[in-house]
Amino acid sequence: MKKTVIIERDSIQLENPVLIEGLPGLGMVGRIAVKYLVKKLKAKPFAHLYSPHFPYYVIVNSKGNIRLLGIARFKGLNALCLLGETRGYMPDPKAAKSVLNALCKILELNVDLSGLDVEIERAEKLLEKMHQIEARRESYIRRLKEEDRERTSYIS
Repeated sequence: MKKTVIIERDSIQLENPVLIEGLPGLGMVGRIAVKYLVKKLKAKPFAHLYSPHFPYYVIVNSKGNIRLLGIARFKGLNALCLLGETRGYMPDPKAAKSVLNALCKILELNVDLSGLDVEIERAEKLLEKMHQIEARRESYIRRLKEEDRERTSYIS
């Protein structure tokens, strides 16, 4: 796709619209945050937007500038990118909640974020299980190495 395509499902009148995009990147932070926000605000889709200008990732240069923000500035648009600190290898609702806290303050939204606490607890339990499995694996490898050293070997 080389051009932006907007498919309107319903015709609506917007007042001071704000576009919030949640990229499905590391830790699925943006995706979790936007999905939760849509649910809590009971947002209804009114259009589908497909654009090569909204990649599935964010490029941050050595100065900490974000490529999409540079495009927005060039086009005369106000833009902001919120990034959540995440381990990145599994969905991270804690980082999503942190991003949503910041977004709610900036946009002066009153959204109850406590619904993410169950997901955060679930993710933390899963992470703890992963750490336990890794600790057992490391212990097993140490034991195998120890047994190998203790084994008597002969050269005949």
